[in-house]
Amino acid sequence: MTEDFNDDQKKESLSLKTITLKFLFFLAVIVVSYNLFFKNNNSAEDLTKIEKKEKIVKEFGYVLNDYTVKRDTIKSGDSFGQILENNNLFYPKIYNIVQETNKIFNIRKINVGRPYTILYSKDSLEIPELFIYQP
Repeated sequence: MTEDFNDDQKKESLSLKTITLKFLFFLAVIVVSYNLFFKNNNSAEDLTKIEKKEKIVKEFGYVLNDYTVKRDTIKSGDSFGQILENNNLFYPKIYNIVQETNKIFNIRKINVGRPYTILYSKDSLEIPELFIYQP
């Protein structure tokens, strides 16, 4: 009779171990499935966010991404004042710019065929903020 009791106890112990192993296996399948379906989608979204970042362009000591950029060249007959006026600046302001600029650079020395860049604000008014002449 004690042998029957020991056999029953062993069978019960094996059955409990089997149930525990099945439960752990089932739990592992759920964890792996979760990682495959949900974790991969998030990492793909993260990669697209990284790819969409705009490349930062620096030139002339400025981050060009912060401005609307217009590049052109000096043409025959162009004057500094005319270029600024054609780009939404007008005479009272042009006069002040010329007065300040003449202390550093004589604007009458701009040459035909030389490139210049104008950096505008990115707002709806697109006001010129910088004029960069490349002698």
